[in-house]
Amino acid sequence: VQERIAARVGSREFERTMQEKIREEIERHFSLVKIEMDMKKKKLIEEFQQQRDQEERSKQELEAIIRTNQQKMQEQQQRVAQELGTQ
Repeated sequence: VQERIAARVGSREFERTMQEKIREEIERHFSLVKIEMDMKKKKLIEEFQQQRDQEERSKQELEAIIRTNQQKMQEQQQRVAQELGTQ
């Protein structure tokens, strides 16, 4: 039995079969790693886009507040000027 196993394990066909199985296993692992990297890349891109969108919304909100404050300030200046003009 041991001689048959040794002969089979030592054969070129067995060696080729083992090399093919190892190559397939390596390719499978690389494929899984690539998929994981692609998923992480996609997640990072989505997070970056969300952050950019949030920053843009914050910028727009701040600009709206500044415009509102400027308008209120102008209205207040006009009221003061009118009050000074009527005195």
